[in-house]
Amino acid sequence: MSEMGPRSLPLVTVVTPSLNQGEFIEETIRSVISQSYPALDYVIVDGGSTDATLDILTRYEGRLRWISEKDEGQSDAVNKGFRMARGEILGWLNADDLYCPGAIGEAAQRFVEDSDVMMVYGAGDDIDDEGRVLEQYPTEPFDFERLAYRCIICQPAVFMRKTLVEHVGYLNADLQCSMDLDLWIRCGLAQKENPRWKFVYVPSQWAHNRFHVQSKSLVLRKKHVEITAEMVRRHYGFLPFNWVYGLEELRSGEYDGILKKSPLRASLVLRSLAKWAWVNRQQPGHLAQFLFNCIASPLESWRSLKQRTTS
Repeated sequence: MSEMGPRSLPLVTVVTPSLNQGEFIEETIRSVISQSYPALDYVIVDGGSTDATLDILTRYEGRLRWISEKDEGQSDAVNKGFRMARGEILGWLNADDLYCPGAIGEAAQRFVEDSDVMMVYGAGDDIDDEGRVLEQYPTEPFDFERLAYRCIICQPAVFMRKTLVEHVGYLNADLQCSMDLDLWIRCGLAQKENPRWKFVYVPSQWAHNRFHVQSKSLVLRKKHVEITAEMVRRHYGFLPFNWVYGLEELRSGEYDGILKKSPLRASLVLRSLAKWAWVNRQQPGHLAQFLFNCIASPLESWRSLKQRTTS
């Protein structure tokens, strides 16, 4: 990264929503305040924790701003933090996730170089409660159509101009799952209206996305996938096969598709295909394109399916 003079540094506000994450939040805080980036505004919005969180936050007073009060959930807490932000660039780091060294400075450099850049995101990986890497997050360059099939943006590795967040209307406070994917989709729709806006992917490791037994992504896994599937149908008008497969995988209650993937079974695949065809019965174009892709690229389709299983 090239040198930036103090006057050219944009102020970056990082928002951390928190509720009873005392086991992880201090490591999260350290990953933020140890960044070699001087123009930093760090805000923690706590929902009224009853564990050690408030004691930890008190120890770091002077290096961050924090409030602790009842809120309406994670989306509401993040929105509070965004509205409190003093910076022109916003980051959102959950209380159990981590930044990699240098992430904020690298992101800020992209905004300095090009005023049309509205969002920058890097690579990330999924880690467990002890910080062991589970797998690389499947991050890709921004593509609005690809967001229908998977979340290709690693949420803790994202930085946005505050003007973009204000333009799209902040997080949907009614959502307690998949609110990040909903935000990326709405950003993509806004980009269609403002074609000069750039969403830039930087293939550098910027964040660790933590999964543990108490994380919402696992505790509410079935609800998470159900909400995502409905959201995708609402925005795109069809539902890709992978979301139907995920819902069928979760039906037994034995698998979560992340830490516990189901074995590859013909019965699961066929049942998912039947439901997918029924759900998309009024979208013959989508059905035909999916089947064409499977026939034209059988090995790629097989690899994609195999990644979802234990085999």
